[in-house]
Parts: sequence; structure tokens; C-alpha cells
Amino acid sequence: MEYGQAFFLYVALMKVGDILAVWGAWHLVWYLRFHSQLIPVHKGVPEFEFYSRALVPLLVVYTAVFHIVGAYRRDRVAFGFRSLKKVVQGSLLGTLVFISICYFLYQTGFSRVFLAIFPMVAAMGILAERLCLWTLWLWAQRTIVRQIRILLIGSGELLEMYVRKLNHHKPYPISWVG
Repeated sequence: MEYGQAFFLYVALMKVGDILAVWGAWHLVWYLRFHSQLIPVHKGVPEFEFYSRALVPLLVVYTAVFHIVGAYRRDRVAFGFRSLKKVVQGSLLGTLVFISICYFLYQTGFSRVFLAIFPMVAAMGILAERLCLWTLWLWAQRTIVRQIRILLIGSGELLEMYVRKLNHHKPYPISWVG
């Protein structure tokens, strides 16, 4: 498989994984907030149907916000500090945009504690999902993705520096020809 195709597949799997992680976080926070004894419920348990109807707009908002903040850009899909920053930023901003949209649609019956806990749990779920996908991506680069053969012609310090830089931070799976 070519590198470009494999990378496109990796980013597509990341988007699907992010949607599934947000979906799972929404249900996990529902359980933690209303059915566990961690946070006491004083006003009664709302209907699950009301919260599940809001899930599709939430997923659309999260996907759009992650695109806007650049969480799927080539330099930010690697698991690292940049990815962590964009996931946290996207989770907070996505939740705020979702709350704003719900306010304008007169859907204001959500628990404030629920909405405060949700972005933290969503960010942790997305980070866990991305760590698993990053591990799978590293394995795929070694085994499935066809390496790009590189032939460098020249000599001197500039060539040595170029080879050192490419070996230190490989932008693609590289196989040296000469």
C-alpha cells in the first residue's frame, strides 16, 4: 500500500474512532452522573431519550470543531503534545458550541454537572483511542506501507546533515538506495 493511501485510511479511522469515543463518553458520563453514587442527584433522573436525541448533533459539532481547530492536520495526527493540545481544545470548544446550539434550539434541560464532566471524559477517551490508533499506525508503517526508496547524490557536510535529519525525523517510511 502506498504511503498516501495508508495515511488517508489512518486519518479516516481516526475520525471514526473519535466519533465512537465521543459517543462512548456521552453514555459513560450519563451513567456516572445519574446512576452511580459518585455525584448525588438532587433533582431526579431525566429521561435518557432526551440525552440520546442530542447525540447526533453533538457528533456533528465535534467533527466540525475538530476540523476547524486542525486536529486532523498531517502534523497533528501523531500522538504527542500537539495532538494532546488539539484534542483538549477541540473537546472544550466542541462542548461550548454544542451548548450554544442547544440554547438557540431551546434544548436547555441538560445537567450542568453533566456538561462540565463531559469534555474531560471525551478528551480522555479520544486520547486513549488515538494512542491505540498511533500504535497500529506505527506497526502498519513497518509492515504494510511500501517504503519510499531514496537515492541521494552528493558529498560533504550538507549531505551528511540532510541524511542525519531524515534519519532522525522520517516524514515517510524511507529505504536508502545509496
